[in-house]
Amino acid sequence: MKSAQLAKHLHFQEPYLTETIEQPICLDGSSMDLRLAIDVEPRCITQRVLVGLWDSASQKGIQVAVYPATGEVCDVSNGAGVLGYLSSAPVLHGDRISFEVNSSVKGENMIADITVNGETFWYPAFSVQASSEFRPRLGIEDLGADGLGLDDFPTWSYLSFGSYPSL
Repeated sequence: MKSAQLAKHLHFQEPYLTETIEQPICLDGSSMDLRLAIDVEPRCITQRVLVGLWDSASQKGIQVAVYPATGEVCDVSNGAGVLGYLSSAPVLHGDRISFEVNSSVKGENMIADITVNGETFWYPAFSVQASSEFRPRLGIEDLGADGLGLDDFPTWSYLSFGSYPSL
């Protein structure tokens, strides 16, 4: 588990406390595929967990939140709202949630699908800049508790993040 490896600076993006992890992948104007795979173990099943690929400069990207208690899967950054529900809900304390974010950049457009515990959800397409730098992002819902910090973050493992030429 790697919660202790999160950087010291956390960011607040209402209503989530987030942290970017790993080095960015820079778009170069060509068509490419980005893939993020991560397993997350929530600390509380009534607190949403956020996973995504984010470009801080443009404030655009792919961010999904999963509510472990109900299995609700939501788009957090592009206004699509609820994408669907996990058929295996609830995710119980101690269970892991496996995320795969698969995206393709074609010109100035990014399309993606998100697989959560083996179930695939389509993500709304959005525009990107040729110079965008995407980083994996992990976060938790801020429920208004004082002193929210590293100890509240879900633990994570099996991070895989890469880019590939698009076919």
